[in-house]
Amino acid sequence: MLAKIGRWLAAEHPEVTEPGQWTRQTCASWVAAVDRMSVGDFSQWTHGMHSQGRLGKPLTAQSKSGYLKVPRAFFRDRTNGSGPHGASTPPTLCGPHQASAR
Repeated sequence: MLAKIGRWLAAEHPEVTEPGQWTRQTCASWVAAVDRMSVGDFSQWTHGMHSQGRLGKPLTAQSKSGYLKVPRAFFRDRTNGSGPHGASTPPTLCGPHQASAR
């Protein structure tokens, strides 16, 4: 997942080259990108996704939540909880029963 985030950063925010350069704006941009993301976007290998007919389909709410949890945990662990904020899973990206399970 961190490699996918790195590929997204290289494409969308090439000026961000290290974790300390992430800002609230970078986080908000990542959340927006995840909301629009489809299966296979920023992936290195897509053959399996294509053969299973998933390539290009919208991400599920569960996948979106996972895509947001990884950087949130990375920054929390790296900064002891004082890193950039804004990567929490917005309720609108979760199914109705997943929003309450966060």
